[in-house]
This record gives sequence, structure tokens and C-alpha cells, in this order.
Amino acid sequence: MKVGDFVIVAGESNEVFTVIGVRETSVVLNTGWVEPIHKCVQIPKEFESSIHTITSRHINYEVMETILERN
Repeated sequence: MKVGDFVIVAGESNEVFTVIGVRETSVVLNTGWVEPIHKCVQIPKEFESSIHTITSRHINYEVMETILERN
């Protein structure tokens, strides 16, 4: 799995997430949540055209970590 991949996560219905960070045993999603790799299924390229897009705002992962560390 790599940054930019689209994934579905077990227990999250049919919501599609974008991977914005990859760790040894987990991935960081565009929502800022970190999920174990074993719960994520990469969407094959051939199905990417089936993804419906909803626009939302997100914060850069590194900035998010900085904010969380300060609290």
C-alpha cells in the first residue's frame, strides 16, 4: 500500500478513503485516522472510476500530528 491509494476499511461501510501516510503496520487516511493495514483493502485501479467524490477539508498529516502533540 502506498500514498495516494484508495482503500475501503472494514467496519466503515462503503466509504472510500485515500491513503496519505504509510507506517509499518498501519496507514493514515485522508480523514486523519490511522487504521491497521489488515483492516484496509486497496481498490484496484479498474474500479477507481466507480468512486463517487465528496469534497471536504482536511489538514496536512504532519500539521495534524504537531497540533495533537501540543495538546
